[in-house]
Amino acid sequence: MLGLAPLVVGRYPFRGPGGKRPAMTTEGSSVMTSLRERMIGDMELAGLSPRTRQAYTQAVKRLAMHYHRRPDRLDEEAVRAFLVGVIKDGMARGTFKRVHFGIKFFYTTTLGRDWPLFSKKTASACRSRSVFPRPSPTTRFAGCSPA
Repeated sequence: MLGLAPLVVGRYPFRGPGGKRPAMTTEGSSVMTSLRERMIGDMELAGLSPRTRQAYTQAVKRLAMHYHRRPDRLDEEAVRAFLVGVIKDGMARGTFKRVHFGIKFFYTTTLGRDWPLFSKKTASACRSRSVFPRPSPTTRFAGCSPA
């Protein structure tokens, strides 16, 4: 797994309150460990770098620790509230992007959930277009005005 550090900080490796482990699968490994391994596998298939993989798994870990629940059991509103909360807490934009994209990867790719929270907005819905198009670099270079 390319030297990724295990996600064990204190008593929380995706555990619930009080250090209790989540429900066990029939194979004996925890459900969270299988979700984490599946997410790491999906990130390897997507060609993400080891540092990106580490940042994304830490983002999902942060979400799970915040709610003291497995992230696959959270609904869209809980995830939205978490993201709004970290912005209100003053998280830096670059850090927020890593957290947002890590959580987005987990829910869209690993779990296959198609939530509006993670859908792209169209350009026409976000901003109005100018009536006058901007001249292309070629027309500016040639000294021509657009027709």
